[in-house]
Amino acid sequence: MQPELITRRIEELLADKLLGTDCFLVDVAVSGTKIMVAIDRDTSVDIDTCAEISRYLEKHLEEEKLVTDKYILEVSSPGMTNPFKVF
Repeated sequence: MQPELITRRIEELLADKLLGTDCFLVDVAVSGTKIMVAIDRDTSVDIDTCAEISRYLEKHLEEEKLVTDKYILEVSSPGMTNPFKVF
């Protein structure tokens, strides 16, 4: 797994997926077999939104063979302890 390639591809995929919605990408972090994606919006991000984004990313990452058979993908909203980032 090439972290830079995965990060860049996730950013591209989410730019398309989130276009026209009130959600935006906050951060992508790839470490070993763990991929953490933080999304946010002006109102709270619910579990259904995170699940939808997770399924969307899983489909594309696996179809494009950017991940190995075993990986962890975590999609969530950033917490109070995470620094705010804008792309």
